Amino acid sequence: MIFGLNSFPKTISEGIDMHMAVTPAWRKSSYCANQTCVEVADRAHGGVAVRDAKEPDGSVLSFGRESWAAFVGGIKAGRFDGQ
Repeated sequence: MIFGLNSFPKTISEGIDMHMAVTPAWRKSSYCANQTCVEVADRAHGGVAVRDAKEPDGSVLSFGRESWAAFVGGIKAGRFDGQ
């Protein structure tokens, strides 16, 4: 099935991630002082979902366990510090 740009599901409730809990527990970093952050939620099968805190009803990105671990490891190692 091919979706047009405007017909693709955009929220969890519309089915973009069938492995999410019905009401995911979204959280953001304690370093986030305002809404210019991303929020993350654990997926039922071990991955992570990510959304823009400014648009909680917007699109949700979904990452597998290994991909998320590699990303977080890269952050901790300073690979994205822009030096």
